[in-house]
Amino acid sequence: MAALYLVDVDAAGLRNYGRPDNYFERKVSLWTKQYRASKTETIIEMERLMEWLRTHMPKMTGRCLWSMGIFLTNACSTQPLYEG
Repeated sequence: MAALYLVDVDAAGLRNYGRPDNYFERKVSLWTKQYRASKTETIIEMERLMEWLRTHMPKMTGRCLWSMGIFLTNACSTQPLYEG
């Protein structure tokens, strides 16, 4: 997984694959929409966090990296997949 971050996106011909611009804005917007869609009560700390993320977004460096969208902590297993 870590080796993916070493891939030169331009050299690999992947520059136009996906959307390299506004990554942080897209992620924060998506997380906010998902949270609001599943919200059952107002949690003031979450409201503050969403506002803080929106106003403290890092600037894009212009460097595009390869990323796996399915790399989630709940998709990882620390247990053997089979016994034997």
